Amino acid sequence: DAPDDLDPYGLIEVSSAGSWGAVAAWAAQLYPEAFKDAQVAARMVQSLKLRSDDPQGALLRAVAFVQGEIRYVGLDMGENSHAPHAPEVTLRNRYGDCKDKATLLIALLQLAGIRAEPVLVNSDQGHGLEKRLPSPYAFDHVVVRAHLPQGEVWVDATRDREDGPLAQRRPLPFVRGLPVMAGQDSLVEVPAPMPALPQIEVNEDITISLRKPQRWASFTVDTIYRQGRAERVASSFDDDGAQTVGEHYLEFMQQYYTALTQVSVPSIDDADPLNVRTHEAYRLEWPANEGDELGFPLFQLGEWMDALPKQARKGPLALGGPRLARQTVRVHSDPATQVEADTQVVANPWFRFSRSIAMRDGKLVIVGEWQRFTDRIPANGVARAAADMERARDLLYFNHDLKPQRRAQPPEWHALSYPLAGLIALVVLLVACLLWWRGGGLGGIMFDPYATVTRMPQHAGLRWSTWAVFAATTLLSAWVWLHALPWWAKAGGVIVVVAIAVLGCVLLKLILRWMGSGTRLTHVLPAMAGCALPWLVCLLAAVVALKGQVALLRTGATDPAGMAQLATCILLLMLGALWCSVCAVQAVAAASGCARPRAFGAWALTVAALGILIAVLSVPVAVLAFA
Repeated sequence: DAPDDLDPYGLIEVSSAGSWGAVAAWAAQLYPEAFKDAQVAARMVQSLKLRSDDPQGALLRAVAFVQGEIRYVGLDMGENSHAPHAPEVTLRNRYGDCKDKATLLIALLQLAGIRAEPVLVNSDQGHGLEKRLPSPYAFDHVVVRAHLPQGEVWVDATRDREDGPLAQRRPLPFVRGLPVMAGQDSLVEVPAPMPALPQIEVNEDITISLRKPQRWASFTVDTIYRQGRAERVASSFDDDGAQTVGEHYLEFMQQYYTALTQVSVPSIDDADPLNVRTHEAYRLEWPANEGDELGFPLFQLGEWMDALPKQARKGPLALGGPRLARQTVRVHSDPATQVEADTQVVANPWFRFSRSIAMRDGKLVIVGEWQRFTDRIPANGVARAAADMERARDLLYFNHDLKPQRRAQPPEWHALSYPLAGLIALVVLLVACLLWWRGGGLGGIMFDPYATVTRMPQHAGLRWSTWAVFAATTLLSAWVWLHALPWWAKAGGVIVVVAIAVLGCVLLKLILRWMGSGTRLTHVLPAMAGCALPWLVCLLAAVVALKGQVALLRTGATDPAGMAQLATCILLLMLGALWCSVCAVQAVAAASGCARPRAFGAWALTVAALGILIAVLSVPVAVLAFA
């Protein structure tokens, strides 16, 4: 678990070079800076368009030429084991080693007015280079440092041809090097900036259906590889075939979802070498009795986040994986789910891991990002790094119960405003009736119907009041119950109500006579009409509770405010019907002079007979209406 370049054994070195400056001065004499053949130089300027007014374009074309057209062949013999060939020779041969290719590239850049120099590096011991004695033997490779107006550009001319913007190319891994130039007396750091884009980026889309007893989820996994990270993956597709690669991928994914199946074999798209893409598709099914809790692992990031040893050690610990990687999981579930947004970060001088959870466009989105700042953790930092890695690994797996959870809603007190207004209206109307009663009016039928009806034959004003109350009640009832119908239907409804009321009074008189308590119809009619006052009072209060929206009685309500209004209205109407019935029994007793139990029996028989009669008469009407 130690870095590859770490030598656990002692090393004794002897060198005749007194400093790194002496090594740089020695090497500077060996590297030519330009073409000596003017014709060759002119031909290359024209061929590669090496113009000084386009330094970046000239550099890109020169690098592409040296990497793509000059084969890498190492011939470390004689003088050329440490001295490069002249750029003209390398150009003619079309091959060369690292020294030759670097020298040719520098000469081409010089034609475009770009300053550049070779840099000696060690391909295995970049980290330990500063601990070695100054010596040419400390190095085994040569790269190029070019100076553009926007900054330094480091190039390894021995790489396969690189394409794309400079910022998206793989940084050099050599850590430190020695520029070959006069006056250079120390090693310099070979920059390895954090990639602008993730070297490996995974986009996972999951669609989940929980509507049926057999649950299912579909997975698509699209991975983008950058900066050469796709070489091993592409080789697997070429050597083993997509079918075999798919079997390996499925076996890996089944570590997280045991019952997962593969919808199709994975595919690779390497048409763009800067963005090599792979595509995978899976499906998962499970019965509802297993629950709707599902885990969403950041499986790709977990590949580079193994638990670190916690034991004390004397040497550094290797830290691998890409410099920058990201995995995004998007979950669309039906029915929809909800989560609270959350972001957690674990960071130290050696790595950083972050995970964010949020809802975006109705989807659960989980984003994990891994950043590696170095390839080794010093011995004195291993304990901290191990603890941080343990915390980060706990964030790799997010479990969530997808079953919709009803969240408690805060009470909507404004929903009670109109129901409360209806109750207040009821109180106000009752007070008005009480005052009307005290003034000798019909309001007494609300509180003492027996005495009020007894006084009706002697007071014409009471009788006129009953007809006014009955008319108002009939009209208001027609508007409430028939509001959606045209005016002629409302008028017809009023006529029907009046006819039923008269018919009911006639039936009541006949039943009273049958029970031995005769009375006149002129006494029964105003008594029964006056008993509509409790219904009128409660109906007015109910309209207030509905805010005048009587359509709710037909359509119903689903919102809290509408449901509260409708419930209050129904309670008020039930109160009005009950109050009206009690008053009617008392009024019958007063109008006929019979005992209250007999009056109750006569009233009950009348209501029953009237209901049966209405039902019988409604049958032919309904038949004609639907014929």
